[in-house]
Amino acid sequence: MSIHVIGVDAYALGWVGVELRDGVFGRAVLAASLYEIVTSSSGAAVIGVDIPLGMLPDRWRAADTLAADQLGPRRGSIFRVPPRAVWQEADFAAANRVCRELTGAGLSRQSWALRPKLLEANAIWERHPGLLFEAHPEVSFRAMAGEPLQHAKKTWAGQTRRRELLARNGIVLPDQIGPAGQGRFLEQCLFGTDIERRDLRDGIDQHLIVKLSNGIPVDREAQCVAEPASFALNVGPLDQS
Repeated sequence: MSIHVIGVDAYALGWVGVELRDGVFGRAVLAASLYEIVTSSSGAAVIGVDIPLGMLPDRWRAADTLAADQLGPRRGSIFRVPPRAVWQEADFAAANRVCRELTGAGLSRQSWALRPKLLEANAIWERHPGLLFEAHPEVSFRAMAGEPLQHAKKTWAGQTRRRELLARNGIVLPDQIGPAGQGRFLEQCLFGTDIERRDLRDGIDQHLIVKLSNGIPVDREAQCVAEPASFALNVGPLDQS
């Protein structure tokens, strides 16, 4: 049976999605909304989204810090996700004030800039449980490499290294992908590998970060969950055990 998965990320003009079938690149698409990609993805086993899904009521998500700790010099690619009430404010000044009141620390403007896309993705995630899964591309690349990557993804060396890692896991990308090339295309090719490539999955399984429960990481060996499990992180298997 063919396994159909899709990786999605936000970019300035909307969303970019990459489709893999049995671990092989299928197509790349652009859409103005995440809903458009979801509705055109009938039959997909998993839709992985590189955007935070799930927020805590009164504190930062511990999983973001844990993910950043895996990345060494690339830890800046993970941003801490503030409490839900912060995102419900209408402007940055108010959101920053609420963030300080709840957590003792301020909110970055870079994080606030993600608000429209974050709210859009979380609305779908909450309305359709099990449809979307949060994913961290840089954590997956780190797992593929067996060590933190030294070069940023926007550098020539960084792009080359990431394409090498994808190819090593059976995903060979075309040089021309049409309009979707303006989006964050390379990272979205990752999301099928953890689902379809058991050899990669077994290696990643040794990492501590294998599942999230509303932002609380689950220790696979201890099998302890601080809050009800709600979504998986693509640095580990997507099973619910």
